[in-house]
Amino acid sequence: MAKPARRIHLYGAGPPKSGTHSVEAIFGETYRAAHEPKRARVIETIMAESFGWISKPRADEIWLDLQDHINLEVNSSHHNVHFIDAIVERLPEAKVILTFRDAYDWTDSHIDHDLNRIADMRLTALRDYRFGATHFRHTPEEQILKDHGTYTLRGYLAFWAWTYQRVIDAVPPERLFIVRLKDLKNKTQELADFAGVDAATLNQKKSHQFAGLGRSFLLEKIPEDFLEEQVRKYAGPLMEKYFPELKSIKDSRAWAANHASQKARPEIDRVKETA
Repeated sequence: MAKPARRIHLYGAGPPKSGTHSVEAIFGETYRAAHEPKRARVIETIMAESFGWISKPRADEIWLDLQDHINLEVNSSHHNVHFIDAIVERLPEAKVILTFRDAYDWTDSHIDHDLNRIADMRLTALRDYRFGATHFRHTPEEQILKDHGTYTLRGYLAFWAWTYQRVIDAVPPERLFIVRLKDLKNKTQELADFAGVDAATLNQKKSHQFAGLGRSFLLEKIPEDFLEEQVRKYAGPLMEKYFPELKSIKDSRAWAANHASQKARPEIDRVKETA
């Protein structure tokens, strides 16, 4: 039986906890959409290429075969950054939606995500690879992160910056829609125009999906001057360009607190102040 034709062809990109789940939800009621499709196979492919077991062209071919098989109209996943060249070069009709979350808020959210959700062996290996578990060591200022089994600030921030810069550098501007996560719910018409669809087919009420389960407040226990120095060092240029109003962690927290889509999350009991 012939596969149904694609009405649109979109890929959501961005690091985990940046809004890729929301992109899938916005389009998912009308279009064939999925978040992290074929997750296990894709992670295995990323890791096999990272270990040198397969070449990058072979990894791209495996991923492209999966795309042909699942025949989605919207594939929104943080895995897609690893195949961004294949998207650009081999899928010329495809467009990319890049959801942007500021480095402070994203790091805070990802730390909570790491603490809240048990990762299987595949995901643990992927996180270790992305966040430099074997390369980066915790400094005294971030000892609390080590105590709770999370990665270094350098690991989180370097991956954040690499992901965004990789997509921005690879995708032609006419095929790339960049949107800050907290602006997503107000960008329905622009998003529809970019995708070439009627805005009525999108569900803007689902612009904040997969919210965090609880707050650890670990980032608040790291000296602010050290945290801000790390953000400037590893994420500075992108923060200055896309979040010019956020000059400090205090700015980021105030922006998050005042935003309508920000929902209170329960504190994680097991990581309360340990002093």
